[in-house]
Amino acid sequence: MKVIGSTSQFAMHFGESTDQLRTVEVWVQGKSITPFDSSAYVPGFSAALARSENALKKDLNFLRYESLFLGLSVEEAFLKLAEASSPHLEQAWLSLRFADWGPTTDDFLCFLIPVGGRLYLACQELSTQAVHAAQITPDDLLRVLEGARHELSACSKAS
Repeated sequence: MKVIGSTSQFAMHFGESTDQLRTVEVWVQGKSITPFDSSAYVPGFSAALARSENALKKDLNFLRYESLFLGLSVEEAFLKLAEASSPHLEQAWLSLRFADWGPTTDDFLCFLIPVGGRLYLACQELSTQAVHAAQITPDDLLRVLEGARHELSACSKAS
């Protein structure tokens, strides 16, 4: 199994492939956010990763949303954002949404949350409502996304 990133922070594990499917496990802070469906349709998953990568490269100024979360913990900030009770929060919801990559990650809601001058990748398991988060940098996110797209591309060419 090929691993890109750090499982304790943010990583993707790549397993076997058949036709246009590939086993992909996505990990955030030591927890899989793909526990129920780790079979990714490579063309769709690659396109979703590319959209995330391009969005990150286009706009790395996550701290502009930090004022929305002053005095809140990462979990409290996540819950406030998930509720998106104002137009400004709705805009932040759209900008900070992450790992919205189709059926493989549908069991979790994830955001990039700026709190205390730091960036966190926070995810909530929809069935339990539990939130877990890992501190991360935009460079770490891009490194994993770029590596994952390269791995999927190499696998597609080998098939």
